[in-house]
Amino acid sequence: MKWDSSYIVFGILTALAVVFVFFLIFSSRQADFKILASSKEIQIMAESACSKLTESKDYITGKTVNTCYKHDWKKWVNNIYPITVGKLKSKIQGDSGVEVPATQILVYPDKTKRLIFNGCRPHACPDAEVFFLLDTTNKNMDIVWNVDGETKYFGPNAELLEQNNIYASLNEYK
Repeated sequence: MKWDSSYIVFGILTALAVVFVFFLIFSSRQADFKILASSKEIQIMAESACSKLTESKDYITGKTVNTCYKHDWKKWVNNIYPITVGKLKSKIQGDSGVEVPATQILVYPDKTKRLIFNGCRPHACPDAEVFFLLDTTNKNMDIVWNVDGETKYFGPNAELLEQNNIYASLNEYK
């Protein structure tokens, strides 16, 4: 059987189409998240989220930043917290008792920004810790909870965060 040039071209185009489809599938799995330490943006977001600001040192840049702790959240934040986690609120609360002020921002692939609050269970850090990712613009929250080696994700972007193992990224910068 003699190969016609049209069969060769068809074969090459088919192979390229298959490679392109695999590229689309695998490139869409890892989204582009960024962690920032912008003191001006942190202060603006903290003013929206908290009733009281605190001066704290940003451990990435070393600069002093006006920010807040989760125990100073405004009412709207405290209202969405139990909606996000449901009946697990008290357990998550217990695993976030040792608080760290929000000194970083997580930029999601859609360019929205989340103020990062985190805390851990007293005497059990980091085996039991929680990251609260607060979107002060759209007034929603995602939560990443690591307890006893298992990481759980809550909120409107839980699946995206889990697919991208955002817990590992957050731990790199704390």
